[in-house]
Amino acid sequence: MKSTKLFLATLLLLGGQVLCAQRTTATLYGSVKDASGAVVPNAKVHATEELTGIRHDTAANDRGDFTLPFLPVGQYRIEVETNGFKTF
Repeated sequence: MKSTKLFLATLLLLGGQVLCAQRTTATLYGSVKDASGAVVPNAKVHATEELTGIRHDTAANDRGDFTLPFLPVGQYRIEVETNGFKTF
């Protein structure tokens, strides 16, 4: 009987941790490069959620890498812009 209570208590504790681990956001990582493959530093990156129209902005670093953390789950349109290039 004691082992059954311990098992149930353990199961409940583990079940709670699994529920807390579920995510409703994601992180988008990327690199901005031109047609020749050269990095494009400091480019502005915009992710617009198609359903709500909410825009999340960031900028690439000096190596062309960017991160957009905590994006709500959904479909996004990604735009990249910088001086001397057409918005993509």
